[in-house]
Amino acid sequence: MCSTTLANAMKSRTSTKKKTAGQVARPKPGRYTAPNRAAHRPSPKWLAYVMFSALGLGALVIIVNFMAVLPGGESSWYLIGGIGLLAIGFWTATKYR
Repeated sequence: MCSTTLANAMKSRTSTKKKTAGQVARPKPGRYTAPNRAAHRPSPKWLAYVMFSALGLGALVIIVNFMAVLPGGESSWYLIGGIGLLAIGFWTATKYR
């Protein structure tokens, strides 16, 4: 009889807990909750311009380098610069929303 009374007392103790104002219900541990979509803001307009400019200039520098039109002829520095511009373009593309 004592164990039943103790179990009922423990049940009533946990079930009478009330939430206070402003308290948020937390998900159960181990369950996935989707991220809040309001946290993702749209990208600024200049990001698209930077992305396409870097991709276009990078490709242009690489093409013109192999045509040997740039001063100094074919140079690995022009190739590195073109690849760097392409990398910047791809990096900004991953940030675009």
